Amino acid sequence: MAIFGLYFIVTVIVTVIQLTAEYYHEKDAIIKEIQILPETFGKGIDDSLWHFNYELLKAILVGINKIPVVSGVKIVDPKEEEIMSIGTIIDKTGNYVFVDDKRILSETEKLLANLYEYSFPLVHTDEDGDRYEIGKWIVYSSQRIIIERIKYGFILILVNSVIKTMALWFIFLFIIRKMLGKPLEQLKTDIHKVHLDNLENVKISVYSKKHNELKIIENAFNHMIFNLYQSRQEINKINMNLEALVTKRTDELRKTNEQLKIEIKDREQAEEVLLQTTVSKDYLNNILKTMLDTLIVVNPDGTISLINHVTLNLLGYEKDEIIGKSIGTIIKEEGEQKSSNDNGIIKLLKKDYIEGVDRIYLSKNGKKIPMLFSSSVMRGEEDEFLGIVCVAHNMTKRKLIEKALKESEKRFRNIIQNTKAGYFLIDRQGRYQDVNNAWLKMHGYSDVNEVIGQHFSLTQVETDIEQAQTIVKDLFEFDSNFTGEFSRCNKDGSIGYHSFSANSVVKEDKMLGIEGFIIDRTKQKASEEQVKASLVEKEVLIKEIHHRVKNNLAMVSTFLQLQTFKVKHAQDLQLFNEARARIYTMALIHEKLYHSRSFSNIAFEGFIRDLIYFLISSYEMQPNQIEINLKTNDISLDINRAIPCGLIVNELVSNVFKHAYPEKISGEIAICLDRDINGTFMLSVIDNGVGIPENINIQKTETLGISLIVGLTKQLKGNLELDRSQGTKFTIKFP
Repeated sequence: MAIFGLYFIVTVIVTVIQLTAEYYHEKDAIIKEIQILPETFGKGIDDSLWHFNYELLKAILVGINKIPVVSGVKIVDPKEEEIMSIGTIIDKTGNYVFVDDKRILSETEKLLANLYEYSFPLVHTDEDGDRYEIGKWIVYSSQRIIIERIKYGFILILVNSVIKTMALWFIFLFIIRKMLGKPLEQLKTDIHKVHLDNLENVKISVYSKKHNELKIIENAFNHMIFNLYQSRQEINKINMNLEALVTKRTDELRKTNEQLKIEIKDREQAEEVLLQTTVSKDYLNNILKTMLDTLIVVNPDGTISLINHVTLNLLGYEKDEIIGKSIGTIIKEEGEQKSSNDNGIIKLLKKDYIEGVDRIYLSKNGKKIPMLFSSSVMRGEEDEFLGIVCVAHNMTKRKLIEKALKESEKRFRNIIQNTKAGYFLIDRQGRYQDVNNAWLKMHGYSDVNEVIGQHFSLTQVETDIEQAQTIVKDLFEFDSNFTGEFSRCNKDGSIGYHSFSANSVVKEDKMLGIEGFIIDRTKQKASEEQVKASLVEKEVLIKEIHHRVKNNLAMVSTFLQLQTFKVKHAQDLQLFNEARARIYTMALIHEKLYHSRSFSNIAFEGFIRDLIYFLISSYEMQPNQIEINLKTNDISLDINRAIPCGLIVNELVSNVFKHAYPEKISGEIAICLDRDINGTFMLSVIDNGVGIPENINIQKTETLGISLIVGLTKQLKGNLELDRSQGTKFTIKFP
C-alpha cells in the first residue's frame, strides 16, 4: 500500500505540473497575440481619437473585442478618465464591469473572469513630427479564455493519469499481493508466537521451497531467536551474581551513611560561622557585576580603591593597572587634557553630593569619553571621611544623537529659509514666533524683528480676520490641518493673495502652536481676473455675431417678402415663400443661440416649436386644422447639426402643409428626436395624410425640397428612410 500511495502522490504531482505548464504555455501565447495588436489597430485608434472620429473608434473597439483572446477594451485619456470601452473591463474603482449592459460582475463571475490587462500608449505624431501623448488603450483578457483553450488538453492529461494509476493498482492487487501475501501472513503468525518464556520452542517458517528473499528473512529471524535465547541464559546467571553483590554492598553503605551524618553536622556548624563573615562581600560583588554604569570608589588620599568591570572595559585598563592610581588619571573637567591638577578633582569630589554633571573620562589610549557624573561621600559612624563613590553613565551615544539633532535642525532651518514658499509659526496666543525670508519678502518686511511677537491679524485683511480667527481656533481645538486661499495685507498697505496650508504643532500630547506655508498667488490672481474679463468680452462678441447674422438673415427674408408683392404667378410666389422659410429657419437658430447661455448647443424643441408657428402662419393654416405633436426628450444640438435638422424639418413640414391634406381636411403631424445607447440621433417627421405615391423615388427626384433633404442628410453623414405604410414617415439617423 505504501508503494501504491507513493506512486499515486508522484502521479498527482506530475499531473499538476503538466496542467500548470500547459496553462502558462497558453497564457504566454495569448500575451504574445495581445502584444502584436498595436501593429494592427494602434494607428487606427490613434488617428480616430486624434480626429474625434468616435464612430470609427467604436468600430475598431468592436473589432478588437471580437478577437478570441480579448475580453474587453478601454481607452483612457492622460488623466486616466475613460473615453470609450467595450466588453468586460475593470473600472476606476476596481470593479469588473460588463460595458454592454452596464452591469458589475458578481464575486463568482469575477473569480471566473480574473481579468489580465495590457496597456499600450497612444502617442500621435503630427505632420511636423511633433509627438503628443493623447492617452492609452487597455486590452483585457481573462483566465476563462485560457481555460477554454486548454480544457481538452486538461481532460486528456487527467484521463491518462487515471488509466496509469488503475493499471498499477491492478498489478499490485492481483500479482504482487498474490505472490507475497500468504508467506508474509505465515511470517506474521509465527512472530506473534515469540515470547521470552518460550524462545526454545519457537521456529519461524514461511513454507518457501526456493532459496529466495523470503527464505533469507526466515533464517535471519530464527538466528535472532536463538541468539536471544542464549542471551537470556547469560542474563539469568548475571542476575544471580548481582543479587549477592548488592546485599554485601548495602551493609557497607549503611555503616558509611552513619559516619557521614556525623561529619555533615560538624560541617554545617562550621559553614554557619563562615557565612556570617562572607555574605556581605558576596552581596557587594554581585552588585558590582550586574551594574550597567561605571563605578569607582576613591580613597581619602584620592587613589582608586575599587573599580567595576564596566569601567575597566570602557577605559581599556586592566584592574592591576588602575588600582592605587590617582582619580585624576581618569576624570577631568571640560577644557583640560590629561589632568595635572589632581587636587582640584579631589576637592570637587569631596563635596557631600554631586548629581548629574557633565565630566570627561580619559581612556588608556587618551580617548575622551563624555559621561553623566554623580558622586557621594562615604562617612563612618563618627562622621569621619572614608572615601568617595563615583557613578557615571556613558553619554557617547546621547552626544551623537544630540549632534545629529542639531545638524538636522540646522538643515531644516536652511531649507525653510531658502524655500520659495513662506513659512510661519504662531503660538497659542496667536503671536508670530518664526517666519522665513520668503514670508518677509511676500509681506514687504525686511527685518524679522518687525513681525516676531506680533498678532497674526497684523497681516490679515480686515474682512478676513473673523474667518482667520475661526480657523486658528479649530486648529487649536481639534489638532487638524487646513488648506485654503486668503488675501493678505502687506506692510505698505497693498493687498496680496496666497494659497494657505497650516496644521497644529503637538508634542507629547501638548498643543504648542500652529505652523504652515503660504504660496504667493497675487500675479496668478491678476491673470485669472484678466482671463475672466477676456471671456466676458468674447461672450459679448459671439452674441453680437449671432445677433448680426440673425438680423442680416431677417433683412434678406424681409426683402424676399417685399418682392412677393410684385410676383404675379402663384408658382413663383410659392418659391419665394419657401426661400423665406429656409432663411427664417437659419435666422431662428442664430436668434436662439443669441438668447442662450451656451453658444455651442441649442434646445431643439423650442427651436422647432417656433419654426412650426412660423410655417403655420406662412401657409395660412387654420389653428385647429393640423395637430402638432413634439417629442424631443430635451435633446440639445450643436449648430452644425441644428441648422441641417431645422432645414429638413422645414422642408418636410412644408410638404405636409402643401400636399398631405388636400381640400383642407384635418390631420396630425408628429416630430420626434431621440438618441440610442450608441449615441446615434433619430429624427422622425410623421403625418397621417394621403402619403407619397409609390412611383416617386426620393433618391432620384428633381424637386428642390426633396433634393435639399437628401443633401442635408448626407451633410449629417446620416441615412434617410421613408415609410409609406400609414401616411408618410421620414426618419433620418445620424451620428
